[in-house]
Amino acid sequence: MPMHAGATRAAVPVSGRRKGVRVSRPWGKRGFSLPELLVVIGVIALLLAILAPPLKLAHRQALSTRCGAQLQQIGLALHAARDDSRFYPLWDDNGRPKRYTWVDLLVQRTYLGNCAVGYCPEDPCPSPLNTERVGALKLGIVYPGGQNGLGIDYSYGLAMPLSAAAWAQRSSVGPAGTSRPPPFVDYDRYTAQRVLAAEGNWSVLYNFSADALFGHSVVFPTRYDNTIDWRHPNTTSNLLFQDGHVSALRYVADAEMPVNTMRQFFCYAGESLHIGPGDQADGNYYPDVPAATLESGEGGGAFPREMSPGYYTRNMLWTRILHK
Repeated sequence: MPMHAGATRAAVPVSGRRKGVRVSRPWGKRGFSLPELLVVIGVIALLLAILAPPLKLAHRQALSTRCGAQLQQIGLALHAARDDSRFYPLWDDNGRPKRYTWVDLLVQRTYLGNCAVGYCPEDPCPSPLNTERVGALKLGIVYPGGQNGLGIDYSYGLAMPLSAAAWAQRSSVGPAGTSRPPPFVDYDRYTAQRVLAAEGNWSVLYNFSADALFGHSVVFPTRYDNTIDWRHPNTTSNLLFQDGHVSALRYVADAEMPVNTMRQFFCYAGESLHIGPGDQADGNYYPDVPAATLESGEGGGAFPREMSPGYYTRNMLWTRILHK
């Protein structure tokens, strides 16, 4: 019978509902059961485990790229310095406990805007090899800031023999009992293969040795070895070449030739991975004397005093190096 106006439908008692009819509830009031929650957590953990390594590698590769870009900027400063003075800077002032380096000199002379460019984002400042070298050589050099212990400042090293102005050395300067010929007659050739600077754990670089990464002392086999810091994934380091370009080089430890020194070198093509003072090829010695021993100028040599960090240290002229 149809209901007349104003009438209301009587509520059906709960007890009167038909059996088997399920009363639906809003989903938001249901919640997760413990097994469902554990499954979700497990899936998230699995995804994180899968994605974390490639994400970490991509992050480190980005830092390596940034480090190479900073080295490129340093290269521009080095070439500006050489254009002005005909020489690259000398590597450091040999001071202790503080040691000022060629990076400080570039900042002091405004070729670089600030010291921050000298620190690679993947360098722990100092690196373990940096600290180990100071200890092995008993130098007592304190890393700037004090809280980081021993080490020489900055993340990049300048290559010997370019830093020593080896092409200008006197032939009479050499190892005891020898007459040293001009050691670096081709310094202005092969500029795309000759290393000018690189990521390092010291202010000066001699060779490509990486024995310290594989169980040897940081000064094995000589005190001049293991100065490049192979700090990036797959044992790579960024190198700045004399022509101004930067590229990453990998040290392949298990290869017959870990680094092909016919393609990149410090002094001459085909040099040993352990080249240092006293070595020679075709009558040309590898330099083992600083540029201050040249013909006239700083220290009695042809090397200009404004390119020597020691000049600024002795005369207390470091006005723009505030962190030391």
